[in-house]
Amino acid sequence: MPAPTVITYRDMEPSPGLESKVAAWASNLEEVYDRIIRIEVVIGANRKRGLKGARYDVGIRIELPGPDVFISNHPGPDEAHEDAYLAVRDSFKAARRRLQDHVATQLRRDHRLRDKPSFF
Repeated sequence: MPAPTVITYRDMEPSPGLESKVAAWASNLEEVYDRIIRIEVVIGANRKRGLKGARYDVGIRIELPGPDVFISNHPGPDEAHEDAYLAVRDSFKAARRRLQDHVATQLRRDHRLRDKPSFF
């Protein structure tokens, strides 16, 4: 069953196109780890004076049975995140890598705990 995905927009209007991309990327995360409880995504337009367009910040919180995974992707000095779709893509790619690391760490920890000799 797919995990519920909650999208919050800051300083911008909701976009059905962005919502469909977020849903697609969220389902991609579930291929890495199928025990995701909930995914929260915050997309914000960062408008600063002197810039020709908005740059987009994307934050992702992946709620898991253990500790949650957080990703905060802020725009750099380049113009890559002037497109909201690219900002979402980059954030979900970072989330996938972080989730893979988290799962590998959990599996190693669970394996160590399971293989400890029992003295009783």
